[in-house]
Amino acid sequence: MERRHTNLIFRGRNRPIRIAFIYMICGLAWVGVSDWVLGILPAHSVDLNRLVFVAVNAVILYVVASRYAARIQLRVTAEREIAARSRGYFESSVEGIVSIDQQGIIRQANPRALEMFGYSDIELVGHPIEVLMPNRIRERHLVHRASFFANPRSRRMGQGLEVIARRKDGSEFPAEVSLNFVQTERGDLVV
Repeated sequence: MERRHTNLIFRGRNRPIRIAFIYMICGLAWVGVSDWVLGILPAHSVDLNRLVFVAVNAVILYVVASRYAARIQLRVTAEREIAARSRGYFESSVEGIVSIDQQGIIRQANPRALEMFGYSDIELVGHPIEVLMPNRIRERHLVHRASFFANPRSRRMGQGLEVIARRKDGSEFPAEVSLNFVQTERGDLVV
């Protein structure tokens, strides 16, 4: 068990702990070497050794910090690429995609969804998802939405039932809806 704990310290999210540990080991080694060298050298070179000690520590700190900064930059670049690629998939999808939060508020709609429902982004985002449903089923949907968030899982909506959607002009059309649960830093979403 102890070995597994040690492995967790040296990998993954605990990288700063690993760097601090390595720096500490190197520092202790340098102190040991420094004490040994001080014992050999004449008394007047002690000040020179202190300067060398500070310089070596500065170099070690610089190397560690620059390597860590380079890794952070690589991670940030990769995350930006992933976000751009995801945004591209979302924007270019031939399917209408709408995401809502737990309160049923529309947080995002792709161009195809806006076209299907006849809304602009400003008209749709920030409004309840029920605006995309016929009036006769809106109340029922509130209960279904609450039960979905109580036990979220990706699935088709209304299996075995005819799902009807409503455009901005009030016209209705049959729809196929897939529900996909997504956890984000800003909260849970259904896409």
